[in-house]
Amino acid sequence: MSYNHDAPGGCAQCPLLLCPQFYYTGNTTEDDDFSVSTLLQKANVNLGKNFDDPLVLFGDIAVPTGLQNADPCTARGCLWPKASDGNVYVPYRISNEYCEY
Repeated sequence: MSYNHDAPGGCAQCPLLLCPQFYYTGNTTEDDDFSVSTLLQKANVNLGKNFDDPLVLFGDIAVPTGLQNADPCTARGCLWPKASDGNVYVPYRISNEYCEY
């Protein structure tokens, strides 16, 4: 089957992706082979494997674990390192622009 893109009504004025005659809208056999729940499980197969992902039950129900934190650094470990004495020392510098009063 061939399409004449420049023929009248052939979408010469629009981008190729917007031409409806270049699309097939019927079902494919791949879509008919799986149930909805199977498709959801396939789509969600990697959910819940990372530390900050929600817990996934029954393949498609996301459940909060209660371990969420507004600061993503607490989960990734991007905090200041502890010294050998167990304290955290934060370097700082006070600018000369400040005065005593």
